[in-house]
Amino acid sequence: MSTTGFGIEVATPLSSRFALRGGISFLPYSHNATFKTSIDDGFKNKIDNAIAFDPEIAAVLSQKGLPTRANDINTNIDATAKLDFSNVKILADFYPTETGAFHITAGVYIGRNKLINVTGKMDQALEVLNVLKDNGYDLFSENIVIDNTAGYQLSANDLKNVRGALTINSAKPYLGIGFGRVVPKSRVGVKVDLGAYYQGTPEITSDNLNIQKLINDKVADLSDLLKNFPIYPVLSIKINFRIF
Repeated sequence: MSTTGFGIEVATPLSSRFALRGGISFLPYSHNATFKTSIDDGFKNKIDNAIAFDPEIAAVLSQKGLPTRANDINTNIDATAKLDFSNVKILADFYPTETGAFHITAGVYIGRNKLINVTGKMDQALEVLNVLKDNGYDLFSENIVIDNTAGYQLSANDLKNVRGALTINSAKPYLGIGFGRVVPKSRVGVKVDLGAYYQGTPEITSDNLNIQKLINDKVADLSDLLKNFPIYPVLSIKINFRIF
């Protein structure tokens, strides 16, 4: 158990002062969040004009429990963030004394570079636009959100699948210290390690340029905060079992 999650290791002594170990760790987690945004007034007029021109659209919207006026549409972006905190690690322990438990550890953690994946969409607005499209009014390619201050424009197609990710380095060099032998003298032992690995500067990115501009605007403070954490602390407590 550690700050990198739960996992398992296998280890073998190379000599009385060196040991080699490898393992995997993972920490699954998900979180739901809402980004508040609003539809452009010009786009609202297009929705209202389409509904007014074709009374059948209003009837279908009402049947589906959807608003029949643009101002009543929920324009929040509902997003889900999923943590993919899984790593393979290869570590070498050096014991300054042949019989001591104190050791210095160096090695590498290897995992996916997308630590957190975020997906979301503007659900209710897209449902309304689907009804309009089914009745001959396709507005998906037009800009639904316009923010001239932040400098981005989002079409309804952009909001079908809002994607972003918190990226770090795939390979992360590790250095630390600890207490305990990887192969205990008795059948069972306890090992404690304290160190850190270098993960690079975390960045929130998207493969959609328009969504990237939205991210830069909505989570600018978080992005600036993450840049201060290129080093990730690792504290682990292990229960070791000697097989041979």
